[in-house]
Amino acid sequence: MNDRIARDAAVCSRARRGRWRGATLVLAVAWLGWLFLWNALRVQAAPSALVYPSTAPCNTTLQACVNAVPTGDTLIILPNTYT
Repeated sequence: MNDRIARDAAVCSRARRGRWRGATLVLAVAWLGWLFLWNALRVQAAPSALVYPSTAPCNTTLQACVNAVPTGDTLIILPNTYT
C-alpha cells in the first residue's frame, strides 16, 4: 500500500512539473512575441521639409514659416525670395 502511494505521488509530482514547464514555455514565447511586436511597432516619423514660400503655414512670412518648422525638420528657402 505504501509503495502504491509513493508511486502515485511520484507520478503526480512529474505531472505537475510538466504542467509548470509548459506554462513557463508558453509565457516565455508570449513575452518574446510581445517584445518583437513592441520593437516592430515603434515607428518614428521621417524628417520632412517645409518650403518657403508655399502653402500654409509658409504662405505669409518667413518668420511664420520658421515658427512652424518642427524640431528636426528642414526649412527650404527658395532662391530670390528673401533679401
